[in-house]
Amino acid sequence: MDLRTKLVFALVLVSLVSMLLLATFSYGPPRDLWWESALETLDALAESKKMQIGGVVDGWENRVRLISGRSGLRRLTESFDRGHDESAQRDVARLLAGAQASLGGLGVHEISFLSAPRHAGPSNRVLTIADENAPIVRALQGADSTFYENTFDYRKEPVWAATRAMPELGIALVVKFDRSEREEPLPDLRLTIRKYAVALVSFSILIGILMGLRFAAPIHALVDVVERIEAGDLKARAPVRS
Repeated sequence: MDLRTKLVFALVLVSLVSMLLLATFSYGPPRDLWWESALETLDALAESKKMQIGGVVDGWENRVRLISGRSGLRRLTESFDRGHDESAQRDVARLLAGAQASLGGLGVHEISFLSAPRHAGPSNRVLTIADENAPIVRALQGADSTFYENTFDYRKEPVWAATRAMPELGIALVVKFDRSEREEPLPDLRLTIRKYAVALVSFSILIGILMGLRFAAPIHALVDVVERIEAGDLKARAPVRS
């Protein structure tokens, strides 16, 4: 193997190694940024739901203040039953659709579902308060937290969750995403990075071959002159290029 070929192979090898390293380590930063964005979205959603619940409670408190005495409350209830206000009914149904847990008190050791879970399973499922990392447990403890590692829901599925305590109302809020659903775009991101890496490797190999031929040409010509002189051709010369 002559010097020109060795130089070409060396440049190609360096290009391959550098591009493989680029493909390996370039996936981490965008993945971390994506995770950070997803967690910020989760926190924002939890805060938004907390504000919505607070707004609904404030609205009902303002209405209750307008009612003086038990007779006024009875008349308002009867009027609501006769009117069948569909907009109010939809608002109540929308709020109750997100309610999954019915708590007997802050000192209980079990959480029973009031409504059937979205996923398959019995509607009377009971959760035992034993896992210290469970978002519901942290919510009952009055902590505003975000969970993204080693966190599982009642289906034993990994989730990302955010909790918001509302001690003034005596309740707590848990918002969660299935981790598998949130990480669905990551394989496509990894594949895209690999495609770009392959394209860069191909281009680098071509550049390496051209550079190897270019850099090795004067050395190869000098070696040829030396061999001719050794053979007796004293007039052999190598051209000089700038």
